[in-house]
Amino acid sequence: MEEIIGTVHLQVSNVGSKSEGLYAHLVLESGDDYILYQAGHLAMEEAYFKAFDGQQVKVLGEIEPEMNYIRVENIQTI
Repeated sequence: MEEIIGTVHLQVSNVGSKSEGLYAHLVLESGDDYILYQAGHLAMEEAYFKAFDGQQVKVLGEIEPEMNYIRVENIQTI
C-alpha cells in the first residue's frame, strides 16, 4: 500500500464509449492523473468519492500504473 496525496476531481471520462461516465480522478501535484476505485465496485459513477470532489486528500491504496487506476483502501481530507 502507498500513501498518495492529491486533489479529487469528478469528471466525465471515456466519452463516446460504453464506459462513458462520471469518474473520480486523483490529480497529483506532478500533474499525474489516476482514476479512483474501490475493490468490488465499478469506477464509473462511484458515489463514495463524490463527497471529496475538489478537496485535497490522502489516499491509502495501490497504484495500477498500466491502467492509471488507484485501488483505494482509505481516503481522507487533509
